[in-house]
Amino acid sequence: GGAAAKAPSCPGAFPLKGLGNVSLIPTGWLGAPEETVIPELLKGDVINTTMGSRAYFASACVAGKYDNKQYLGLDFRGKTLTYTTDLSMAGCGCNAALYLTSMHQNERASECGDHYCDANNVCGESCAEIDIQEANIYSWHSTLHSATDHTGLGKGYGGGGAGWSGPRDWSGLDYGPGARCIDTNLPFQVSAYFPVDDGGTSTGMEITLTQHGKDCPLWMRIGDYPGMADLDTALAAGMTPIVSYWKSDDMMWMDGKGSDGKGPCWKDVPEDCGEYVRFYNLAVRPDFPPLEPIPTVVPPAVPKVPTTTGAPSGSSAPVVQAFFGGAFTMIAIQAVAILAFWGFRVYVARNGQESLPVICPTTTRNALSPLSRVFAGSSQNLLTLAETGEASPAEAGGARPAPAQAAGSSPQ
Repeated sequence: GGAAAKAPSCPGAFPLKGLGNVSLIPTGWLGAPEETVIPELLKGDVINTTMGSRAYFASACVAGKYDNKQYLGLDFRGKTLTYTTDLSMAGCGCNAALYLTSMHQNERASECGDHYCDANNVCGESCAEIDIQEANIYSWHSTLHSATDHTGLGKGYGGGGAGWSGPRDWSGLDYGPGARCIDTNLPFQVSAYFPVDDGGTSTGMEITLTQHGKDCPLWMRIGDYPGMADLDTALAAGMTPIVSYWKSDDMMWMDGKGSDGKGPCWKDVPEDCGEYVRFYNLAVRPDFPPLEPIPTVVPPAVPKVPTTTGAPSGSSAPVVQAFFGGAFTMIAIQAVAILAFWGFRVYVARNGQESLPVICPTTTRNALSPLSRVFAGSSQNLLTLAETGEASPAEAGGARPAPAQAAGSSPQ
């Protein structure tokens, strides 16, 4: 038999600063599982976007199951999304993309079965699309699309065809391998800002490319778009970030020479596209509310129960204090009386008077009372000591009483 089919799997989750942990959901589960290409999450927050993969930002991922409500629906109005990208392996005919569409609102499964939609009706479903990045090492496009506008309004550098040319907001001297501002042989930083007017309505998109060690950032603003009202509605409802990496021999619209001959690529060579591109250090500011706030459960305080040694069961602290206070007072009184009596006997004996009645203080008590046992034992011990004088405990007679068994303990 053939090789066993590969079971659907989730790439995992990564931290997006200003939002929280974000899961990735790949396309392709409903096709041939063995042909599904999924991105990889490397150590930290690096999205290793492999050739032929497309993945959606989500709050959770259940392997093999697509649910549009799991896709993030983020309102980026007034916010800035930043990240680092590495396109160094993507040449002519390669397209490394990070963009937003209205997947969260698309309840129809689409021809792809994963609720995918965009402005070019891929998978049979059209919806609003904001291309923050469609790029390779030679070209860069940022484009606004309403749901029915396949072409959109964009800026950047590269592309064209017979009779037309793509955007020329900078040149290959500014952006490209070894360029003076953005050297695409190395990673660089992207900032996408979504400005709003005084009423909070979206007015366009601003893109800034920067690179460490370079002092000439590339900036562009895309505004005055006729379909901006539709995009404002889409942003307000929440749009889903998507990363993808694909190739074609028909990518000249993005990286071709154009009718002016100023574009970067004479021909697309998709067979030379590298295996992956990378996106990492993703962050948004101001922060979004956390995706899944975890309530802090504070256990109820357990009141401290005062502990006493030898207290009668069920007694409270004042009762215990009264119990021992009264017992010690009575013992002290009896001790004084007994010592006085012993001193009197010694005095009489020295003066020749041997025969005297034995006088011992008596106390009327209830034999069943716990206090009676305390009084009896204490007075008897003191009397014995008084009569024996210097005698040792052994000579006084009687074994030491066994210690009382602790409450709750078991006999050995």
